[in-house]
Amino acid sequence: EQAEWEGWIRGDTSLDALRMWPGGFLFNASQAAILPRSWWQKLGSWLKPTVTQFEGAELEQDADRASYTSLDYLVLIVIAAILAAFGLVLNSGAVIIGAMLVAPLMTPLIAFATGLTVGRINIMLQAAGTLLKGIIAALLVALLIGWISTTEIVTPEMAGRGNVTFLDWGVALASGFIGAYAKARKDISSAIAGIAIAAALMPPLVTVGLALAFEEW
Repeated sequence: EQAEWEGWIRGDTSLDALRMWPGGFLFNASQAAILPRSWWQKLGSWLKPTVTQFEGAELEQDADRASYTSLDYLVLIVIAAILAAFGLVLNSGAVIIGAMLVAPLMTPLIAFATGLTVGRINIMLQAAGTLLKGIIAALLVALLIGWISTTEIVTPEMAGRGNVTFLDWGVALASGFIGAYAKARKDISSAIAGIAIAAALMPPLVTVGLALAFEEW
């Protein structure tokens, strides 16, 4: 979509200059001549924002780093599971929200999705292993709290996580969408995505551990 003169300047002229000049120099095109676009093309460009090559490489590097299991990740998983278990047993929505704020489940999930998108099998496998370790840690914590709990009553907060509907699929899809979008957009806080995904995963995950301890199959 460049004008003919710009292609000539950046093509034959620059090559001739490079052959004659002993040093190095930089050609800078201040503005490319863009062909006029229709209003629906402009609307489509606005609705479908692009990721530059540099941003794509940065996302891939972030996914590679986030796919590994760290001590911070496991500590946050344990703390979030403890908070979620107490909140479910006490039937306290406020405590459950606190667990959502702490849970780091977004990190390996986004890393897995990024690895799948760019075709990096090693990132996918590493992230899947990290996610599995977090799931096992949360289940063990919930199971332990269920065993030492003085009550084995299934609270409404727990029962609500056991009644799965298609609305829960909608929550999962919306959480994944905001997670991916916030990760790709640096001006959006990734904490927003983390809370959304933790809301969809940590409370039902801990409910499974408590139900095992209470023998509520």
